[in-house]
Amino acid sequence: MLGYVRTDIGELRVKHHRLYQAMYCGLCHSIKKNASRALLPFLSYDFVFLAILRLLVSGEKPQLEKQLCPLHPFKDKKKRVRDNDSLRYASYTALFLTCEKMQDDLLDRDTSFFRRLSVSAFVPFLKRASRRAVRKHEELLPLYDMIAAGIEEGRALEFQNASLDEMCNSFSRVLSTIFSYGFEGKEARILSSVGAFLGRFVYTLDAVDDLKQDEKNGSFNPILLQYGSAEKAAEHFEELDLVLSYYVNRIKLALDLLEGDENLYAICDNIVCLGLSRAAGSVLKPKMEKSE
Repeated sequence: MLGYVRTDIGELRVKHHRLYQAMYCGLCHSIKKNASRALLPFLSYDFVFLAILRLLVSGEKPQLEKQLCPLHPFKDKKKRVRDNDSLRYASYTALFLTCEKMQDDLLDRDTSFFRRLSVSAFVPFLKRASRRAVRKHEELLPLYDMIAAGIEEGRALEFQNASLDEMCNSFSRVLSTIFSYGFEGKEARILSSVGAFLGRFVYTLDAVDDLKQDEKNGSFNPILLQYGSAEKAAEHFEELDLVLSYYVNRIKLALDLLEGDENLYAICDNIVCLGLSRAAGSVLKPKMEKSE
């Protein structure tokens, strides 16, 4: 997940926005407590959605507490959601996924010098934290192995110049497992569907977002391979917009099958129905306007 999975804040009710921020602060605290402080610079709202969705499915009520924020020591105490299973799971998932993605960047010949330099400084800390987490929680070992295998598969597909659909399939399998891991029955199937279509959405949108840069650097991009150039790809952005909308609709259909805390559901609904569409629009529309 790459920064596209966020709320449309302007459309959130105040109480839902406060809960969303409290979940973010709770995830930050959980990462420091359970994963690694080295992960904090890469903390993303994407993983807040994962934590909220799994909390909604689990039926556990978020418990709020007030604490001083180390990043804002001179401000009043902030509300955060007390550490729970969903936040811990999201913190470990963020650790594993970030660590594997950074190692993949180091192996990628197209990674810039400065990106390679900054990543290499964090990888040892994240690898050590990942090994420690797996030793402490053996039940997470299959998840860790799956994420590592999924990133490796994606890298192999890039060397094979795979199609957009093949790359989406690979990433969707990773997110499908991440979202549903540890659940069974109906809940597992619903979460698996959310993760699968979110994976396809995120990979496709990121590929569109990186078109110009990838063309300039000569980097792999399945959309560039399909259409030949960023300019020609822009002629098909309306089709890609329809594809992205289809993925959002499928996520929404799965989300509507869930029951639980109405406040958590309202945040998830905002992210899926408004936040994802807003993210797609912010990437596609400027590029479509330039191509006209």
